[in-house]
Amino acid sequence: MLTKWKYMTQQFSTEGLSVDVVVERRHAEMSLMGEYGWELVSANVFRSPDTGLDTVILFYKKPVSDVVATPAPRGR
Repeated sequence: MLTKWKYMTQQFSTEGLSVDVVVERRHAEMSLMGEYGWELVSANVFRSPDTGLDTVILFYKKPVSDVVATPAPRGR
C-alpha cells in the first residue's frame, strides 16, 4: 500500500537577524517538529527582487496515519 502524506510549511524572513540567531531559533523549532513526527524534506531560500530580503520556507511531511495534534508553526 502506498503511504499517504500530510505536508506543512514554515516560512520566515531573515531580516535583521544574524546567522547564529536564525540557526539557534530554527534548530529548536525543527527539533520540536521532529518530536511530533514531522520530517524536514526541503528548505528553500527566495530573495525578493524588490526588497533584496531573503525568505526561507521549510517543507515538512509525515504519514497521514501518524497525524496527531501538532502545534502551529511560528511565522517569522
